[in-house]
Amino acid sequence: MEEREITRRIVGVLTRAQDLERDPEDPNNDAAVIGELLTECIPQILIDRSWSDAQLAQEVNRQLDTPLQLIAAAFASAFIQLAEYHDAGRTDVSSADVLRELALQNEDDAESSE
Repeated sequence: MEEREITRRIVGVLTRAQDLERDPEDPNNDAAVIGELLTECIPQILIDRSWSDAQLAQEVNRQLDTPLQLIAAAFASAFIQLAEYHDAGRTDVSSADVLRELALQNEDDAESSE
């Protein structure tokens, strides 16, 4: 999965988590959103049954390294943007507005790179 798509999914996760926090009784809110994200962003791990424990650990680390870095970077980026608005005292902008802006920036970046 590409970085832009992961960022899009992270914004979706944060938006859905925010909705869940605001109204936990809403039947449309699904707490399984993180599991869905991981299922979509982390590739199937390919293993060889003949590997030793050390080889298996090394290969799992190798295969998960990039996807987990991309997920962490996308969460960190979203957090930083939210924190910057907060630290600037921007009371005219909600966290939902910041997430919407992040999603739009991500779409603009996707269109300009095509």
